[in-house]
Amino acid sequence: MMLDATKSLEQKRLLEIELDAVGIRLNKRKPDVVFKKKTGGGITINATVKLTKIDEKSIRTILQGYKIHNCDLMIREDITVDEFIDVLLGTRKYIPCLYVYNKVDSVSLEEVDRLAHLDHSVVISCEMGLNLDFLMDMIWEYLNIVKIYTKKRGVHPDLTDPVCLRKGASIEAVCNSIHRSLVPNFKYALVWGKSSRFAPHAQKVSLNHLVQDEDVVCIFTK
Repeated sequence: MMLDATKSLEQKRLLEIELDAVGIRLNKRKPDVVFKKKTGGGITINATVKLTKIDEKSIRTILQGYKIHNCDLMIREDITVDEFIDVLLGTRKYIPCLYVYNKVDSVSLEEVDRLAHLDHSVVISCEMGLNLDFLMDMIWEYLNIVKIYTKKRGVHPDLTDPVCLRKGASIEAVCNSIHRSLVPNFKYALVWGKSSRFAPHAQKVSLNHLVQDEDVVCIFTK
């Protein structure tokens, strides 16, 4: 979310309200609640934690309001009334958000420092090119994406054209992103980088090996 550092934080608050109204939750995770409708048997409520922000009576009242008379509920965290309603609706989107304050060259150093220390925030100046490299790094982090470099046998890795995958991706995902024929003919792979057990040396791995950001992968086929 691009914001103007020369303006008050009211701009941020208003944008958050607008997004919240259409079901977009910024920098929040989905409540740890299992909700299953059923055809009979009434309402069953179980909680693995102490509920301090909502009680069973309120839960049953809300369920009746949404005409839900038969369901199973497993609550695994101390949720609020609003979070419980979000679970019932099931249409909410939980999205990471990075607040980018531009035009920091037009405000005082004290204000820059204050904005920079706010949660999920980065300060930049597009006009002066300030802090743009850090912004790019943060965007990668918030997108939850890792860059994987490929390497052919006997040559240096190609550091100009990485394979981009979600965090938690495996060697199998790397193979599929390159060509579908690699997995059926896969023999093994060599991995250099953070995920290698023998870093900085290579580790011989299988399709199930999980890669990490900026790993270098060399795939061997049958």
